Amino acid sequence: MNHNLLRLALLFASITPSFAAPPPAPEGHRWVPNEKFTDEFNGTSLDANKWLDHFPDWRGRPPAKFVPSAITVADGCLQISAGTLPAPDGRFTISGGAVRSKSEEASFGYYEARFKASKISMSSTFWLSGGRKQEAGADVSQEIDIVETMGAPHAEPKWAQNWHKQMNSNTHYNRRVNGKPEPLSVGQQAPLDPPAGEAFHTYGAWWVDATTVRFYLDDQYQFTVHPSTKFSATPFDRPMHVNMVCETYDWMAPPALSDLTNRAINTTHYEWVRAYVLKPQPAAGDGKTVSTPRIAGDYVNVYNPGGDVFPGPDAADLIAGKYYKNWVPNDHCFACDASGRWHAFGITHPLTKVEAVHAGEYQSFHALAPPGTLKEALKAESWKDLPKVLPPSERPGETPANHAPCIIKREGLFHMVYGPTPIRYAVSNDLNHWTPKGPLPGAPGGRDPHLFVWNDTYYLIVCGDHDVRVATSRDFKTWTERGPILTMKPGVDQESPFVVRHNNTFYLFVCGWNEVWDKKDIQGAYQHTTYVYQSDDPLKFEHEVAVLDAHAAEVFQDEAGDWFISSVEWPHRGVSIARLVWE
Repeated sequence: MNHNLLRLALLFASITPSFAAPPPAPEGHRWVPNEKFTDEFNGTSLDANKWLDHFPDWRGRPPAKFVPSAITVADGCLQISAGTLPAPDGRFTISGGAVRSKSEEASFGYYEARFKASKISMSSTFWLSGGRKQEAGADVSQEIDIVETMGAPHAEPKWAQNWHKQMNSNTHYNRRVNGKPEPLSVGQQAPLDPPAGEAFHTYGAWWVDATTVRFYLDDQYQFTVHPSTKFSATPFDRPMHVNMVCETYDWMAPPALSDLTNRAINTTHYEWVRAYVLKPQPAAGDGKTVSTPRIAGDYVNVYNPGGDVFPGPDAADLIAGKYYKNWVPNDHCFACDASGRWHAFGITHPLTKVEAVHAGEYQSFHALAPPGTLKEALKAESWKDLPKVLPPSERPGETPANHAPCIIKREGLFHMVYGPTPIRYAVSNDLNHWTPKGPLPGAPGGRDPHLFVWNDTYYLIVCGDHDVRVATSRDFKTWTERGPILTMKPGVDQESPFVVRHNNTFYLFVCGWNEVWDKKDIQGAYQHTTYVYQSDDPLKFEHEVAVLDAHAAEVFQDEAGDWFISSVEWPHRGVSIARLVWE
């Protein structure tokens, strides 16, 4: 979330996949997010609980001095900008920046960062360091350079002419004996296309054990490095810090003044950093194992809403009867008609000022896919607008708000349930014409309703007060409240819950909102962090198994039984769909 116009420009400038995930876990294990070293950079400042804006014991490599003012968090990115110093400080004449984890507990696991390098002759890096100890009379430390690169091409030195087009990775076993360095370095490179300063790339490393590190670029395995064991049989056996640094090298000329002061090229943008640890796979019911969902490939922006007349009533700066070119969708759902054609419905309203971000959410959009299977319909902007459904004029006596529809079919009719409180429903025999039926009797209060059916029981799942709640019914008429099924983690509110059953166990997908929004534009109100929890009991979820990039996600299967996930307002305006795999 928190993608304003600059962020969107940066995102669309990139042509590499952004939906990263760890490599497949070994049999009997799963990847679990390591929150100490994970940050989506969706706020307006560096998270002081996780990061330092400097290195306590390193000022930088001359001529670039690390200065905290080089570090900002904006537009959904950690930004490290180069610049000039107000006055020379010894050998330091220009400025760079360094971010270091407060924790030195990064150990065996998977570490990845997605960033676009600055286009000047300074490095953009992501690495681990630390683990100092005394060993056989030597001062020893470790360093895993997941990537060192730079965005600017350069002629000298010749051996580094392709640095801007390479993922340069290394392992350093650093020894000092009586102050004399005796480093042992083993590394490799992988080609970057586009170059580091032209696009966002995802750089990752799986620190497998004390003698093995596997490196990944844009979710693809590249090579394995085995650090030298000349002085130790287990050279990389101690935990370290995680670092993101932009610095100068002593083997390359520093950037020109014109480059240092050019904001368009002097900044490295880190979209996120993530870390995972391996945990034993818990056993699920019926002898099955728990899976981890992962987004596979890019989202396809199937639906981009067109202009329409706002039906009213007036809301904020929106005027009933006026035509608005830009509309904003949100919580949505999918259904297939009798011919097998796919439809999408969801919250929509004209684009408003940020002060009234949700004003006018009084009707549902209705989008129709082209004929064919879902896979055949996954074409950019191929789903077309049909007339909006259930505006206030068609629901006399109801509150105007019409939020988060979900649809099931029962007794030969499609039933659309929508919120917020009171939870209401409407019926249709063709998905085009809807008859409102008023409040759902006995339904719990809340918002973002979702219906899940299991063992002839309807589960009505809603967002409560910092939790996700459920009521159950056998006949869709009498509902029994069953209380919360998930209490959200501190600082995160819930949105858009969705439950599926896969491999004999249940998964709850719930979007998180951390209340951090700079209000520069409306995209910032649509955060794209979806937490996934697993349970053998659909009435209680505690076990987090994944964090996915999606806002208001729907998770569903196509005609062939393959899984898909949707997202609205990220990464594109409208509705986007991507493949989902279970590992």
